[in-house]
Formats: sequence, structure tokens, C-alpha cells
Amino acid sequence: MTNDNCPFCDEFSRTGGAGRDRIITEFTDSVLVPTVGCFVPGYVLLIPKVHISSFAMLADDAMGATATQIEQIRKVIAETFSIDDVIVAEHGAVDNEHCGASCIVHAHLHFIPVRNKWRVLQTFIEVGGNPTIYDSFEALSELRKQPYIYLSLGARQHLVWPDTGKFQRQFVRRVCASHHGIGAQFNWRIFPFEKNAQQTLALLRNRFHPVAVAS
Repeated sequence: MTNDNCPFCDEFSRTGGAGRDRIITEFTDSVLVPTVGCFVPGYVLLIPKVHISSFAMLADDAMGATATQIEQIRKVIAETFSIDDVIVAEHGAVDNEHCGASCIVHAHLHFIPVRNKWRVLQTFIEVGGNPTIYDSFEALSELRKQPYIYLSLGARQHLVWPDTGKFQRQFVRRVCASHHGIGAQFNWRIFPFEKNAQQTLALLRNRFHPVAVAS
């Protein structure tokens, strides 16, 4: 299922989509790509092939597979780019009218290498207050009818805030770009960081392609 007005569907889900040459690896239900606006090498997006507005809307069996993939991807990024902390985040939307901090209403998980995940968490708390702590990624399924902010600092660390308007568009990009000392360059529409994206594609494709990835 695709959406005629969705840039991710146009780029990755339709046969012959222009973006398929920048796929790092492909799972049964999703693709992994370097993000546009790759302000730090290793910054990638995990994007479902079907048009859904958040990962909370995945079918139950796909949620479990995605949870496994998340930790595989996080581990490969950390090893490839020699960094300890890789956060995973989502601006979960419901639809075009209830999209919260999301810019594109097609689910996508951000994987972003950071120097100190606890400082990133502190910024989230300063804006949204204390999060709700979930015991698994699959538990996000209860959020299918509301916009949310999701942050994972590591395996078995799943934090959620209701997106009630406190979080700006591209919030996680704003926080992490600032964390890397380039806060003014958070906007992917203006600052694509193409060299970082190309480096990320080459290095991670080399790690994933020869390996059978669980799906």
C-alpha cells in the first residue's frame, strides 16, 4: 500500500523509485537509507515499505521483527563509526492533521550517533517533562491513535512523550545537530550534507550487504 502524495512512497516503495539506489539494505517490511541532512556520518532512517504514519501502526508480527532490526542496526552503526551512543527516535504521527513534530507523514525511525545520550535525553525532558517508560518497542502499538515522541537510548530503553505541541518540527534533528555543535544546520531541506550521506551509504552497505539480516 502506497500513497500518491508521499515522498517516501515515491522514492522507495514503487517499482523503479528514484531513491532505490541509495538503499543501504532492505528488510522484508522496510528499507534502511542514509538520511537527507546527514549532519553526522552514520545517521540513517529505517522506513516501512507500506504507507503508515508511525511505527505504532505496524502489524504485531512486524513490530517484533522491527525491534530486532533496531538493535542490529544500532550495533552496526556504533561499530562502523566507532561511537558508543546511537539514539533511535521517532516523531510519531496519526495523519496529516495530527502529525506532531513530523515533517513527512510516513513512518521513519532516526538512528543518530551522538557523543552523550544522556545530554540528549535531558533536552527532551526540558521540553516535554518526564517520559513514560515502556518495557518493549512492541508496546508502542497502544499509541496508534495519538501523535508521540519516541526516544531509545539503548536496548530495552524505550521512552515516550505525548506530542501535544511542545515539540518543534524536526525536534530530534534540532537537538542532535546542536549536540554536535552545528545547531543552525539542522534543517534537511537546506543542509543536505551529501558527502556524509555518501560515506554512510558506502560504509554501511559494505557491512550489511554480505550479511543475511534477520527480518
